[in-house]
Amino acid sequence: LNLSKYLNIKKEKLMNFVVISGSSRSGSQSLKVAKWFESKLKDHSHEATVLDLQEVNLPLAHEDIWSEIDNNEAAIAVREKLEQADGFVMVTPEWNGMAGPALKNLFHYVKMTMAYKPAYLVAVSGYRGGAYPIAELRMNSAKNTYINYIPEHLIVRGADDLMNDLDENSGDESDQYVKKRGLYGLGLLIEFSKALKEVRSSNALDFDTYNTGM
Repeated sequence: LNLSKYLNIKKEKLMNFVVISGSSRSGSQSLKVAKWFESKLKDHSHEATVLDLQEVNLPLAHEDIWSEIDNNEAAIAVREKLEQADGFVMVTPEWNGMAGPALKNLFHYVKMTMAYKPAYLVAVSGYRGGAYPIAELRMNSAKNTYINYIPEHLIVRGADDLMNDLDENSGDESDQYVKKRGLYGLGLLIEFSKALKEVRSSNALDFDTYNTGM
């Protein structure tokens, strides 16, 4: 597999990515997968950090959130990290057929830090699920965040047995397929990040007038 073909590495086009581990469970498979993507981005000269929502102490959204959102230290730190990013790998577990609650809670705090930035959705399932979190996040998390999910996504099914090492040529056929498909998705994410950077630097956006979606 020609990784440069997918990840398109050139010094003048280095990008900064945040890989979000959307599980609130310690030692989760989502975190394992997130670290895999972080490592691949770093190996190919891009900047990448994991935002582990199990470690981030964001309060559960409640009726007073709007009076606290600008003063909560954890939320401020998260927004600073997201603001610096050109794009995101968003890894969500599947809990009872739904996206992880920690990830959904995050969206209440991000304000415009993810607006018009691309995100590569990755769902993690211990069994044969994973499709519902992808559909859920595409449907109801972009209205006010203005995050742009790229068309490509990845579902890691039977996650205990997949992506346990960084070598995309190791493991069985299923493991190799998921790893190589993941690299393909990263390559697309990088290209979308370059393109949307141009959109954000244009005069087309007006968040002062239109700060929520319809």
